[in-house]
Amino acid sequence: MILQPETVIGWQRTGFRLFWRWKSRHRMGRPGKDRELIQLIGRMWSANPTWGSPRIRDELAKLGLQASTATIRKYRPKSRRRPSQSWWTFLRNHAGTMAGMNYHEVCSQRSLAHDSPIPRPVQLPDTGKVIEIPMVGGLHHQCLRQAA
Repeated sequence: MILQPETVIGWQRTGFRLFWRWKSRHRMGRPGKDRELIQLIGRMWSANPTWGSPRIRDELAKLGLQASTATIRKYRPKSRRRPSQSWWTFLRNHAGTMAGMNYHEVCSQRSLAHDSPIPRPVQLPDTGKVIEIPMVGGLHHQCLRQAA
């Protein structure tokens, strides 16, 4: 059986067209939200930037509109600023209290050999009770045994 190239190309085009028509068909699913509700969520979020999704949900409920917090998070305007302060801002804010601290002298984390990076002798249980000494302004603690 010998076919013309135009016949084979026509079959391919028809199959391609049928496949993508089937692939992009409208499927039934959850109905979309009303455009006015989406715009109202955006306006409420912009006017009240300190409100969270639960507060906006409750305000919408007072208006007789139903929306879940997930829906509100989905349609709220995206924030363009960083979620928290940068490292440099933190250092600038706390420079006065951190000036006298040395971060490299005390390190109480354990290494793979189960010893601290700065080795110290093992303190046996009969030496005394365990106490914690705050270091780096209370961010870290070094545990030692206090003599009885």
